[in-house]
Amino acid sequence: MSDVKSKDWFNGAVNTAYAYELISGFADGSFRPNETIMRQQAMVFISRAMEITGLKSQLPSSESNLILQDYVDRNEAATWALQGITNSVQANIVKGRTGCCWR
Repeated sequence: MSDVKSKDWFNGAVNTAYAYELISGFADGSFRPNETIMRQQAMVFISRAMEITGLKSQLPSSESNLILQDYVDRNEAATWALQGITNSVQANIVKGRTGCCWR
């Protein structure tokens, strides 16, 4: 966590989220706490929290392309975020606009 210092006000939150594997940071070891979070990142975090709480195991098995088929921007989703987006939408935690977008 090269960019999260012990004196930073968000240090505890970042360390807790990291300990629970809600966040993993970027490949370079940074967390970029001052950048704006992307919606797909948020949906991955939500999906990981769903695993911890057991909500994800209550979802029926479905393929991402079926869950997201009505969203015109589905192909813009990063591969690493696709399952998190799907889980968040399927659980009705995140709502998109049908015929529009999940973001």
